[in-house]
Amino acid sequence: MTARVDSNKVLATEVMEKIRPLLGTFENEGLKVIIKGEEKENAQMKREMTQAALIAVFLIFISLVWMFNSLVLPLIIVSTIPLSIVGALIGTYVMGINLTMPGVMGLIGLAGVVVNDGLIMLSFIKGSKDDAKLMEKAGQRLRPILLTSVTTVLGLFTMIFFASGQALILQPMAISLGFGIAWATVLNLYYVPLVYAVIYKVKRDS
Repeated sequence: MTARVDSNKVLATEVMEKIRPLLGTFENEGLKVIIKGEEKENAQMKREMTQAALIAVFLIFISLVWMFNSLVLPLIIVSTIPLSIVGALIGTYVMGINLTMPGVMGLIGLAGVVVNDGLIMLSFIKGSKDDAKLMEKAGQRLRPILLTSVTTVLGLFTMIFFASGQALILQPMAISLGFGIAWATVLNLYYVPLVYAVIYKVKRDS
């Protein structure tokens, strides 16, 4: 049995979610259900994307360890990657679309951008001994990080909100990157200095 869907109105994954209970009843009756086509390809691509994401994070971590000659500082930066994915997932929910394969690819690309901003912040605040110095250095990185993030989000703006035709295929990727970068900006401006201060016990001014 074969079927086709209008990708502009409904996704194959949505159809599969609706008919999966029916397929389950067939299997309970002793019938063997073999799923092929786009659903099978999506399952394979999910495995490949997961492997690619793990390899990318590992390579990023190794590069940061070599750069900082430390295990703790790279962990601070890498910890922002899963947190930034929350922003991408919220953006996907707000826009009312499914997280398709292009969206997952956007999440993998998001990791590199998040690390770049975290690297800008952490390399500058490293060595701060008191919270006044830490806040001063973090404040000096405010403009570079904001400019990097704002220009990227603005570049994706039309793809996120006004995608049409063939561009709809890439809209999930743009949403993952745009909303993920916006949330990662907040993380790099507040979360990274805070975690650094806690781990390295930065002194408070009396």
